[in-house]
Amino acid sequence: MAKGTLLSRVTEYRGQQLNSVAIHPDGHFAALGGADGSIKIWKIGSNTLIAQLEGHKLEVSQLQFSENGIILASASSTEGIVHIWNLRTSEIVKTLFKDVK
Repeated sequence: MAKGTLLSRVTEYRGQQLNSVAIHPDGHFAALGGADGSIKIWKIGSNTLIAQLEGHKLEVSQLQFSENGIILASASSTEGIVHIWNLRTSEIVKTLFKDVK
């Protein structure tokens, strides 16, 4: 594959702000986080929506897959929280809160 080759085009966020993107370690999936708090997992190439994760009320500012690709961390700097997701079940397994003193 040539450097800079377009693999996929996601049009789901037209008219909405897309804040964060993370590529799964196997390179076949992408997690996209929106200003509306949505997280969507897409299959790269076929543009198939695999999962939609609901847990943030405000913008998703960062996303990161674990090395094995089973866990996804999603952060909302506006909310001051990080959700840890099990991608096999699409459920939040832990929530971390910003320590406000």
